[in-house]
Amino acid sequence: MLWARALQSRLAARGSTVDVQLAHPGWAVTNIQNATGVAVLDRMVTRICRGFGQSAADGALPILESAVADRPPLTYLGPGGFQRWRGLPQLQQPSPLARDDDAAGAVWDLGSRETGTDLTG
Repeated sequence: MLWARALQSRLAARGSTVDVQLAHPGWAVTNIQNATGVAVLDRMVTRICRGFGQSAADGALPILESAVADRPPLTYLGPGGFQRWRGLPQLQQPSPLARDDDAAGAVWDLGSRETGTDLTG
């Protein structure tokens, strides 16, 4: 979120009409939770996750809506249901730290320094 905030700031400073959107899928039951390498354990984990997670297709909804909806820059969407793990896309409120411009600048600078790229312009 901080990197996205810094990117949006730089795009706006250049007069770009591109805007940055934020989204998360909640708990989408995909094979990503099956990381044990033990088939029977992975099946158990999937079965348990289905109890509180949502399908991969439903998890994609906030991302898809962020991509096509006309919203202000840095709008944050995620599932609106139980623990924000599942449900239809809903506006979310980023944490105070995620809205900190100084922290966003520091993340941008760190990324530039660690990758050896000049992303300041």
